[in-house]
Amino acid sequence: MADRPVIAKVDFIVTLTYAGKSGSTIKIAYREFGGVNNIATAHPAFYFDLEYPLEDEGATTISYRDIQIEVIEATSMQIEFRVINDNNLSWLSDID
Repeated sequence: MADRPVIAKVDFIVTLTYAGKSGSTIKIAYREFGGVNNIATAHPAFYFDLEYPLEDEGATTISYRDIQIEVIEATSMQIEFRVINDNNLSWLSDID
């Protein structure tokens, strides 16, 4: 049986982007992107914003799908966090 040529390579990317703080709530933008042959296209139906309330004292733990994050400090411009559980997601080792 002959090998079939690969016609298209489909990639899938998910991003969680810190979008700031309003009062005692942090905002995170969720986006999904798919692409064929390394040309990314956005999936408009998979754009939404997440909001998490911050604890009054101490760190806040937030969860989304397979990841748990401890928010140590958040301002309107930046967030300091620690990954508590990544459920063995391989991409986390690529983040510096």
